[in-house]
Amino acid sequence: MPALTAIVLGVSGCGSSSPGLTGFGATVAIWNTAHHADPDYARVPAYGPTIATPQGPMPQFVEVTSVDGHVTQYTEALRAGTSLADAKAAALLNLPSTVRTVSFIVTPSCAFWNLTSDDLKTATGSPDVVVEMAHDDSLGSSWQPDGVNTLTFSTGRARSSDSC
Repeated sequence: MPALTAIVLGVSGCGSSSPGLTGFGATVAIWNTAHHADPDYARVPAYGPTIATPQGPMPQFVEVTSVDGHVTQYTEALRAGTSLADAKAAALLNLPSTVRTVSFIVTPSCAFWNLTSDDLKTATGSPDVVVEMAHDDSLGSSWQPDGVNTLTFSTGRARSSDSC
């Protein structure tokens, strides 16, 4: 069974290109070199500059986890009012340049962007990544294509029956 761990150290920016992943699928060491840690945020692994969100200020990347030494899940905060096109562009900055779309599923509370890349399979054991896109606030999650403020990256693929 793979070891699930939280990442706790870091320093500087983001972005991924094959084969040197620095975002999703990166080794913990490379992630920590590419991202500045925020050791004071809510006792969860957090990185990057502070972003204003409906829930209050938070680091750009939170709840960063890894499996077998590779980053396999995290949430990225986006500025308020981010369009779907800009949210997709932000997501792609975290993924290898070889990634391609499998499907885009819209639900009442979010959208799931299923993508795949052989470079991710090499890094994480699965070629698939799902990016959950939502507008999160104190009332919960909703799908607002003109107001995406969170991207949650996870290994695997979402289905239309999945919930956010």
